Amino acid sequence: MPYLEQSGLLSHTQSGFRGQHSTETLLLSLLSDMYTDIDRSQLSMLALFNVSAAFDMVDHELLLQRLHLSFGIDAHLLTGSNPT
Repeated sequence: MPYLEQSGLLSHTQSGFRGQHSTETLLLSLLSDMYTDIDRSQLSMLALFNVSAAFDMVDHELLLQRLHLSFGIDAHLLTGSNPT
C-alpha cells in the first residue's frame, strides 16, 4: 500500500485496506455528502456493485504482469515471495 499511496495511485476516498480508514469512516463520509445534497435540494444516487466473484475469473499471472508494466509493481511485493 505505501507504494500506491506515495505514487498517488489511490483515490482519497479509497477506504479498504488502509490505515485510519474503515467502512465506518466511509459510511460517515457518504452520509455527510448525502445530507449536504439534501440541504442543497440536490439529488444523490448510490450504486453498489459486488464484484468479488469477478476476481475468481482473473488470470493472476497476467494481472501481475500488467501491474508491473503499468505501475512498476513487482510480483514479489504482492505475493510475499523473494525476488529472483
